[in-house]
This record gives sequence, structure tokens and C-alpha cells, in this order.
Amino acid sequence: MSHYYSTVRYLLVAPLLCFAWQAAGLEALQAAAPTIANPDFAQWQDGLPVGWNIDIGAQNGADSPRSEVKRIVGPALMLRGDAATKAWCVVSQSIDAAPRGQYTLRFLSRTKDIAREGPQFDNCYVAVTFFDATGNLIDKHVQDVSADEA
Repeated sequence: MSHYYSTVRYLLVAPLLCFAWQAAGLEALQAAAPTIANPDFAQWQDGLPVGWNIDIGAQNGADSPRSEVKRIVGPALMLRGDAATKAWCVVSQSIDAAPRGQYTLRFLSRTKDIAREGPQFDNCYVAVTFFDATGNLIDKHVQDVSADEA
């Protein structure tokens, strides 16, 4: 995908039962391109992946209980919850993109036992969003990964 925007935000959302994302990183198609910090989720501090933001991405009536964000074997990250989960976490990172820059995001994902329970949303995906310099959303690309059963 090619875009001509100033900021790119990578969102990882998993608002169902179990989702693991194994990052292969960002490879630029041009020299001196920005890269994702800690792309393989190998560095953790205080129970969180270094360089990544953890926020509520989807909510159903309350701020808690929240989905679990956890380091797992391999260069990977897992988000997990159940029928009681009310707030689903999103894992994100922003980078500055060069004007007219072209970037490729490659990732591996795997889901297991995905099932909608109760009033949950059907949204287990990886997204790339584009914002202008003032923070206004310009574009968003979403890849549904709910069917990536191992």
C-alpha cells in the first residue's frame, strides 16, 4: 500500500477471546524510512511492551474488566478476554511518514477459539490509520484476522 501522509499509526485490536500477533516489522521501500520500535515485542518493562501504547480500543459499558495484554513465547503478543471482558485493549504505535513515502507493513497473526459472547463486538483486526499533521484521520486500512485459526 502507498500513501502520502505525515503520520501513520499502527493499531492492533483483538476484542474477542484470544489473539496473538507476531510482528515481522516495517520494511521501507525507500532509504531512511522510519521503523517501528520493538517490532517483535521482545522488550518488556513493567508488564508492557516497550515502545507501544496500550489503550482501550472497544468498550461495552465499563472500563473494566480489561482484556489481558501478555507476552508469549516467540516474538509475539497476546490479547485475551472472555464473556466478562468489558474493555478491549488496543496496542498502537505512531511513526512519522515521509511525504510521498511508500511503506510495507508485514505481520503474522494467529487466532484461537474466537467466539462472540454476549454483547461483544465482531472486530478482531490489524489496522493502519493515516492522520494529517493536525491529527485528523485521513485513511484507514483494516485486515480482519478473526479467521486466522492455527
